[in-house]
Amino acid sequence: MIALWLWGIAARAADVGEEADLQFQLGIRDYEAGAYLDALGHLLQSYHLVPNRNVEFNLARVYEELGQLDLAWRHYHQYVEATSDPAARADGEAALARLEKEVARVRVTSAPPGATVYVGRVDLGPRGQTPLTLGLPAGSRAILLDLEGHVRAETTAELSVGKE
Repeated sequence: MIALWLWGIAARAADVGEEADLQFQLGIRDYEAGAYLDALGHLLQSYHLVPNRNVEFNLARVYEELGQLDLAWRHYHQYVEATSDPAARADGEAALARLEKEVARVRVTSAPPGATVYVGRVDLGPRGQTPLTLGLPAGSRAILLDLEGHVRAETTAELSVGKE
């Protein structure tokens, strides 16, 4: 009975990996065909199933093609943070430098670090944990921080394109 249960878990994990890979391949196919919204849907699904830096980089490329530069910047930044490969890191850093003047950024820190960061509303889901730099649309943005054992903190950031 235990062997079947363990086998079932392993088989399920392989299915998730296969589905993630299929979604990734479909996303790349659509990207190369210029069907960026379709590519975005497939890549987001792949990332949801199995987060990894290759999908992160391709999400950034799709967002850049769609003109959603704040989201492109965020995914390139996460890609750079997740890789230690010098060549891959250089590609991500070049993209960040290219977009830096086109995107408003906010650096969020907390003491102690590790607070969950929300932008606008908690029900929209977290953006990560402090310390964190986000690319966001210019304008006034509510930044909320939650950390167990602490009172929720909220501030308003005035964001300008090309500035952090």
